[in-house]
Amino acid sequence: MFITFIKINIIMTLSIYTINHPLVQHWSSYILNVSNAKNEQKNIISQIFLILLYESTRKSTELINLYLNKLEYITEINLIDRKKTNLIFSEIYLTEILGKNIYQFFPEAQILSFQIINLNKNKHYIKFDDLSSFFQLNTHVIIIEQYLDLNSVSRIINLIDCTQYVIKKIQIICLMCSNEILQIINKKYNNINITIYTITIIENNNNTEIQYLLNKIFG
Repeated sequence: MFITFIKINIIMTLSIYTINHPLVQHWSSYILNVSNAKNEQKNIISQIFLILLYESTRKSTELINLYLNKLEYITEINLIDRKKTNLIFSEIYLTEILGKNIYQFFPEAQILSFQIINLNKNKHYIKFDDLSSFFQLNTHVIIIEQYLDLNSVSRIINLIDCTQYVIKKIQIICLMCSNEILQIINKKYNNINITIYTITIIENNNNTEIQYLLNKIFG
């Protein structure tokens, strides 16, 4: 399967990849405009996020090359480097939908779930104990959420800062985001190399419109 992504660079520290695959465009349109059974809806959302997860690992996954000497030839085996640690902050709903599939892409992952209660009320349930024990050298930080939410991203980065761990790179995987939030993140965190994988970018950060779309998609 070939997947086409369009890369948009705001500045060097922020890279945005938007998917441009006909199947995903079909799925996105389908869940927005057609009434579906809940299980079917979850299955479509899972398929979309799995494609995003797949593409997000293209540059971040490191392989170990092993060479086996046969009698007349040498065989090369490529294995995922399991020494690399991945710390994933994922919305509870998406953690439930994706389940064990996350570990197919990030085998040695620690998953910490959080919940955004309501965009309009601006309430976020993000509470973790000391995160220091989760960080090792070159820990890969990933955030998975329905919509790129500035408050949740800021809260997670602040919590990591409390560990005195220096964040160099963060990957964010979301279904949609707004130009307004992208610009704010770009200015606020220009010292961090942030890569975002998404399906669509909307013009304005209108909470009512966003909540309506999320309700249509996630029910």
